[in-house]
Amino acid sequence: MFTALDARSTAMDIIIPISIMAFGMGLGMAQRTNIITTAVPEQEVGSASSVLALARNIAGAFGIAVFGTLLNNSITRKVMETAYHSSINITNPIIYQQGASLIIFNAYMASYKIVFITASAILLFGAIAALWINVSKEDMANAKKVHVEA
Repeated sequence: MFTALDARSTAMDIIIPISIMAFGMGLGMAQRTNIITTAVPEQEVGSASSVLALARNIAGAFGIAVFGTLLNNSITRKVMETAYHSSINITNPIIYQQGASLIIFNAYMASYKIVFITASAILLFGAIAALWINVSKEDMANAKKVHVEA
């Protein structure tokens, strides 16, 4: 949904995808925490919860680093690519500056699209891989309590 954003996007074009994303995250976080905490013995719930929080923090930092690098490299490549195929035949410095700004803006929009498509592909791969998680009937029988993350 974020790949459709461009220079003419309105606030609602951003609010709607972010709201859907937040709704999906809200539906998934509590269930994931519950699955993890019910899969361990009761005396190890605190450790399991803290390992989950640690993994979430490390994955967030790693994701920011990877996608930030991808975004910066993509912006640089797109600016160079667009500038190579563009010409601004004017001597007025104000109009020249506007042309250069449009080249940079175009590179930013194209680069965000690349990052969102890459993130979607990784998410799709993870969702498909999650279908092969094997939960035994014994683990389900041992899951007596429901734990809620605070």
